[in-house]
Amino acid sequence: MATILNPLNFTKLYENQNLRISFDPDLRLFRHTWNNRNQAFTDNDALFREYALLVQRYHISTQPLYVIVDTQHLEYVMAVEMHNWMGEVVNKAMREGNTKKLAYLSSPDVFAQTSLELMTEEFKMPYYEVSFFETETEALDWLLA
Repeated sequence: MATILNPLNFTKLYENQNLRISFDPDLRLFRHTWNNRNQAFTDNDALFREYALLVQRYHISTQPLYVIVDTQHLEYVMAVEMHNWMGEVVNKAMREGNTKKLAYLSSPDVFAQTSLELMTEEFKMPYYEVSFFETETEALDWLLA
C-alpha cells in the first residue's frame, strides 16, 4: 500500500531541542520525535521523565488511534527502574485510550534500541499492536493499513 500522507496535516503541539510532538487530526496519528544527540538525558532520568509525562498529557488530550515514536536520535539507554515507570505511568495512557497501533522508528544506537525492545516486551499488552521500523514510510504503511 502506498502511503498517502501529507506532512502538512501534522499540527505541531510542542517542540524544543529534545522533543517534538505533533498530531494529524484527520488520521488521528500522534507522533513524538526524541533527540538526545546533545546527551541531555544521559545521567538525567528526571529530565526524560518530565518529557515522557508531557508526551503522555498530549497523548491523552488527542486520543490517537495510531502512534509513531521516532527514536532514531534518542541514544538513551533506560535503566530497569525507568522501564517500570514507563510501563506503569506513561504506557497507561495508551492502554486506556483508543490506540490501535504503535510504530517505533528504530534507533541506530544498538544499546538504546535494545533497551526500547526490552521495555516493549516487558509491557506487551493485548491492547494495541507494536512494531519496529527502519523508515517512516514503512511505519506509516503498517500503521494505516
